[in-house]
Amino acid sequence: MRGAMCEAVTVTYEDSPIHVLSSGGATHEYRLQMPGGISAIETFPATSNTGRYVLTLSKPVAFPGVVLSVRDELLAFLRELSVVWPFSGASRLTLHNGTISYAPRYTTNADEVLSRLLARQGATRFSQTINLQYTVAGAYNQFPLCLAYPLVIAVRGDVFLRLMLDYYSQAISDVRSWYVHLYKIRDTLEHAAKKLGRPGFRFGISRARWSRFGHLLNDEYDLRHAPAVADSIPSISLTDRDQVFEIGRQMVTAYMDSLSIPHA
Repeated sequence: MRGAMCEAVTVTYEDSPIHVLSSGGATHEYRLQMPGGISAIETFPATSNTGRYVLTLSKPVAFPGVVLSVRDELLAFLRELSVVWPFSGASRLTLHNGTISYAPRYTTNADEVLSRLLARQGATRFSQTINLQYTVAGAYNQFPLCLAYPLVIAVRGDVFLRLMLDYYSQAISDVRSWYVHLYKIRDTLEHAAKKLGRPGFRFGISRARWSRFGHLLNDEYDLRHAPAVADSIPSISLTDRDQVFEIGRQMVTAYMDSLSIPHA
């Protein structure tokens, strides 16, 4: 309807307390306007542990019929950001609490906007109010959004990059089978090399590190496949586990470098 009043549907992610590696002693704000009408604003506190990192995604709506779909669109974009977040100058963007009861950690005003727009039409919606909150500690050395958004765009256009980032994200969150996801990163990188007509190409990763990755997962700890016993947690030294994660991450960034994709 022409001249209809718009309201903004928002989804807000908060990270607190946070460790700011380079804040300059002042509150920082970064804004991004994206195609499709989505706006993003992120803010840093002045110093570590003095406030929250806050990321707010928003999109204007004028009609009640699109409010919930816009909320879902914003949440889908937030999930895309969570996958690239560790490569954007931040630690992790955790979307849910790791508790027995599944507890979302984001906030959205979609229901409030929908109620107001319906009220203008003389209608009322009866439903349970969604009250969600994100709270997770993290470290930041820059505005992650300025790198995260181009990474999201790159992921949408490259199946190998999407797979590797998905596997890395799963490795971080899956305590029981993290090594399976990391090994899939190497498998995917090998498939990417074959697609380029360069089988055996390691994208600049040294032969020693490539072999070390396979040795730890295949020979040292026999962690190539998922555990046979449900809910079992693999036994591996923290030093070796960290090294495997480091090499797995290097495989992802090496592929990004081959495509000249900026990352942190």
